[in-house]
Amino acid sequence: MSKLKTARNVALYATGEIIPRVLSFLLLPVLTKYLSTSDYGISSYINTIATFLYVLTTLSVNSYALRTYYKAGSESGKKKLLGNIFVFLCSWGLIMLLLEALLFPVLLNAFSVQVPFYPYFLLGLIINFFDVTSIIPLITYRVNEDAKGFVLLSVGRTVLQYAFILLLIVYFKMGLLGSFLGRLITCVPFFIIYVLVVKKRGIFTIDIQQIKEALRFSLPLLPGALSYLVISMFDRVILERYVSMSALGIYSVAFTLSLTLNIVIQGLYRSFEQKIFREHNSHDYLQKVDALYKIYIAALYIPALCVILFSKEILMFFTSKQYFGAAGYVPYLVVAVIISGMNTFMGTLLIADDKRKVISYSSFTAAILSLIINLVFIKYFGVTGACFASILSFLIVSVFYFTKTAMQKKYIVQQICFLLIFLLIKYIVQTDVSLIMEIAIKLLLLIVFAVLVKLTICLKLPPVSALKTLKRLKQYNLLMQVFILIAIFK
Repeated sequence: MSKLKTARNVALYATGEIIPRVLSFLLLPVLTKYLSTSDYGISSYINTIATFLYVLTTLSVNSYALRTYYKAGSESGKKKLLGNIFVFLCSWGLIMLLLEALLFPVLLNAFSVQVPFYPYFLLGLIINFFDVTSIIPLITYRVNEDAKGFVLLSVGRTVLQYAFILLLIVYFKMGLLGSFLGRLITCVPFFIIYVLVVKKRGIFTIDIQQIKEALRFSLPLLPGALSYLVISMFDRVILERYVSMSALGIYSVAFTLSLTLNIVIQGLYRSFEQKIFREHNSHDYLQKVDALYKIYIAALYIPALCVILFSKEILMFFTSKQYFGAAGYVPYLVVAVIISGMNTFMGTLLIADDKRKVISYSSFTAAILSLIINLVFIKYFGVTGACFASILSFLIVSVFYFTKTAMQKKYIVQQICFLLIFLLIKYIVQTDVSLIMEIAIKLLLLIVFAVLVKLTICLKLPPVSALKTLKRLKQYNLLMQVFILIAIFK
């Protein structure tokens, strides 16, 4: 019964994290229809800055709260911990908001940033404050193993936010302002809910000594968190200096489409994480990791190719004409997301092996190199440079992880071949045929690739041998027949 409850809770937590990502993607058609590319670029820029400020405001004390809760001796001590950290985050968040409101108008003007402070940036900063206040209430549900409450609180806020955004943008025609106001309107009632949750399951108090202890524990974690953000998001800050907000908006849409793969990554991560930690000391641990790794590769690479192949059709269906240019960036950004996804799996293995220092120094090193690469590539190659910089940034981390992770087989050659296919696939697919024929070709390519993954990963055949085997398959012959027919018609 306990195992069943644990499995159900894991599934609910995964649902709570995945649903907001799905809803975010489903909102894309509305945003791209009613917002210009410039508006979307402004929104992306503000969200990027807000993410950095979120980390600087939380100071990673959520990790301290999770770690210390179970070590608190009494029930009263646990409740006081939650109440104390909540009061600290609300107070520090308010101080940060006031400082940001004073400094950002000056900074934006000094650096000639294309994004206006009033009203968009100010609204983004206020929303960020409310996001910070949600941390402890969500942790409260987690430590009490109330997965249902966690999902209702997390998903409920997201659903209500998107409902208000749709109302303000579509019905009241408020454009970008409606997007920010829709999120802010939802924050106010949910802040009241957060206070009530902590009041019910915690005790409001101020313990300066405990706050000092929390900061001593959490501040060393801050460079790692900021390093990851530099690697994954800082390109948008640099792009603002060299390209128009319209170009930034198109790039952001391409990234949004590519990041749909994070739904797969997070779903698999939540499913595999507990198994890896649970089986770590077993005699057949490496065999079990290999089995999970093969599933992970197949479940990530096949949908990735699907996103690349059908990016044009997805953008045609989900966005307006002004965003269609994003399709050209999708293959490169999908490759970056895949490498990031593989780093997630490897990072879990490193934590299980108690090699956390590898994660710390690799992230810090990669962040510095990523900053330099982005500055150079974006300056000379614009948005395309940002795409290649993203790949290289995650690749640097990947090199550290792959060299330090203990595994039976890492399938490096196979994965390099897959990534090369992704980058070259646009030169294989013909676009001067009818839409139905083009979709048929793409579907057949997807089937052939799935078979190739099966042969090289699951059956562990070398790529050359796999291709020889593939020639004897009916799918391959059928694909060749289609290409011959196309050639005849042309």
